[in-house]
Amino acid sequence: MASARRLALEEGIFCGISSGASVAAAIKVGSKPENEGKLIVCILPSFGERYLSTAMFDELKSQCEVRLPNHAQCPRSGKKRLISAGKNFLKN
Repeated sequence: MASARRLALEEGIFCGISSGASVAAAIKVGSKPENEGKLIVCILPSFGERYLSTAMFDELKSQCEVRLPNHAQCPRSGKKRLISAGKNFLKN
């Protein structure tokens, strides 16, 4: 998880745990003396959105949390909806 978190914070690459592990392995392989000057390719197999609600991004989420109004009007239906500040969806 540390590598994925670091990629998000330092490189702006929003990836998942598997991708972080892949990058950590590529760094380890690339740092060996026999690989000096060689191109190391790493595939990032996972995205980070599924990990937003996990411990991986708790610290970052608390730093970036935005205060939203308690209710907002839905542009399509005109109904008032309760907004959940930590989620990307509207609750009824």
